[in-house]
Amino acid sequence: MPTTGDDVPRLNPSEEIRFQGPALFERTAGVLSITTERILFTHATGVTRKREHLDLEIPLETLMSAEVERRLAGHVLRLIAHGRGYSGPPQLEIDVNRPPDLQLLLGNLVADRRRALREAKEAAHPPSTRVHVTIHPPSANASDPKVMLRCPYCRTVYPELAGKCPSCGAAF
Repeated sequence: MPTTGDDVPRLNPSEEIRFQGPALFERTAGVLSITTERILFTHATGVTRKREHLDLEIPLETLMSAEVERRLAGHVLRLIAHGRGYSGPPQLEIDVNRPPDLQLLLGNLVADRRRALREAKEAAHPPSTRVHVTIHPPSANASDPKVMLRCPYCRTVYPELAGKCPSCGAAF
């Protein structure tokens, strides 16, 4: 994670802030920032309140669940995260005041981030261009032999006439 001298996170060149607002995390007032790549919580410290500390950083690809719950004092953003790149607590609650539709925003951002990571992985390691073909003898009901193909992405066998893989949804 790139940071400045005061432990304030810097954004990556392709990263953009989509939401930023006041929040409360573990009884500490600070700023919740949701970017196109991660969720950040920072707070100011020191006598002059000029030093910024990063309390929380969650990569979007590790986010499993996000819910906004209305409470008497405001709203609570409840997050569940785990996976490679995240070593913090698996369940978190962050108090936010008058949030926009954070659930929808986070859902869209997580889907976009996972799609970008999957496309980058496929570009770096393209699937095998060889296709495994199996020809089954005709059955009593069919006059033509049934041709089965193997998906180069997930290796599932599917009928030749299928427009996409029934397992991973890859189009052919």
